[in-house]
Amino acid sequence: MSQEKQATERFPYRELIQRMTDISPTGGCRAVLLPAGTPIDECQKLADALKQVMPIPPLVICGDLQPLDEAAMNAAGWYRK
Repeated sequence: MSQEKQATERFPYRELIQRMTDISPTGGCRAVLLPAGTPIDECQKLADALKQVMPIPPLVICGDLQPLDEAAMNAAGWYRK
């Protein structure tokens, strides 16, 4: 691939940020969910950037994440104490 073509092809960060989901499952813990198909090197770049600007960086998750109800969690072996 030529340098000119590489310079004009950019990763669609704006679209990624619009599709990104912020998850806060517990009190100071945060996670950022990126859409499935996001290149792993872009996930790593985002995680590194968040480490630079946040005192406690969130966990970066790449892929599909689906919430489970209590019955499904119990069936999978996760029990509340």
